[in-house]
Amino acid sequence: MKQTYLQAAGTPLKAIRELLALYRFAGRDLDKRVADIVSSTRSGIEEMEIFSGQSIVGKMLLEIGPGQTKPFYYALGPQNDYTAIDLEIAPEGLSFNEFLRIFRENGMLRAVKSLGRQALGIDRKLGNALRAEFGGAPKGLFVQGDASKTDFDDDTFDYVMSISVFEHLQDPIAVMNEITRTLKPGGTVFTVTHLYTSITGAHDPRLFVDIEALPPWAHLDPDHQSRVAPNSYLNRLRVSDYLELFEQGWPGATHRIVGGLHDKKRALMAQLPHLVREEYSEEELLSDVIISLWMKPMPAQ
Repeated sequence: MKQTYLQAAGTPLKAIRELLALYRFAGRDLDKRVADIVSSTRSGIEEMEIFSGQSIVGKMLLEIGPGQTKPFYYALGPQNDYTAIDLEIAPEGLSFNEFLRIFRENGMLRAVKSLGRQALGIDRKLGNALRAEFGGAPKGLFVQGDASKTDFDDDTFDYVMSISVFEHLQDPIAVMNEITRTLKPGGTVFTVTHLYTSITGAHDPRLFVDIEALPPWAHLDPDHQSRVAPNSYLNRLRVSDYLELFEQGWPGATHRIVGGLHDKKRALMAQLPHLVREEYSEEELLSDVIISLWMKPMPAQ
C-alpha cells in the first residue's frame, strides 16, 4: 500500500470530524476562501517571476503536491506545460470503483475524506470559483507517484513549486535532490513550508477554523499535546532545521519567514508555560511559513 502523508492520521470517525471542520473553513465563507487562495497564488507567481527575471508563460512547470484545491493548476495551466505529482491525485468525481481504488492504495481514512469532499461539494465549488477567477482553460498532466524518485528526465522543468508539502516529508533531502535533477540549469524552485512551531503547525483542522479552538500551541505544550489531533504525518522540523537542509541541498537559496496576527498571537503567548517559552523563540511561535527560492546554477563554461 502506498503511504500518503495522511496514512497515519487516524480513524474514519476522525476523518468525518475533519470534514466538518473543513466544510466550516471552506464552505462557511467561500468567497473569502477563494480570495485568500487567489491572493496567495498570485503573490507566489509574482515572487517567482521577480526572482527568475521572466514571465511564467510558455514554460515547463512541475508542482509537487498540488493537493485538493490545485490553485497553480488553474492559474498557470492555461499558458504553460503544467505537470503535477502527488502520492494521491484528487479525483474529479468519486465513483464506487474510485472509492475502492483509494481505499486499497491509501486506506479508509483517505477514501472517507475523498468521498466526503465530493459529497459536500467542496472541491467542485472551489474549482469552479478558481477557474472563473483565473480565466482560461487549464490543462495539465497529473502523475500519481513519489516525488523523491520520479521518471522525469534530467533538466526538464523551468519551474518547480511546492506549497505546504515539505513539512510532511520523511526525507526532504531526497525530494530536494530529485527537484535539482529535474530542474533545468537556470530554473527556479519555489517552496512554501508550513512551520510546525506555528500556532497551526499541528495541522489539527479545528485550528484552521479558529486558532483558539485549542490551548495556544497545544502541540508544543506537554500538558495539552494529548488534545491535539493532527490530520497528517508531520516531520516536526524547526526553522533552523529547514535552513540547514536548504543550504545543504540548495546552497545560496533565499528565505523569507512570514507570520500574521502577531498582536493576537502575542496575547495568547502570555498563556504559555515557562517551559515552552524557554524551548521556542518568539520568532518561531509567531511565524507561520518559510518561503524559499533557489535557482539552479548554469553549468561552468
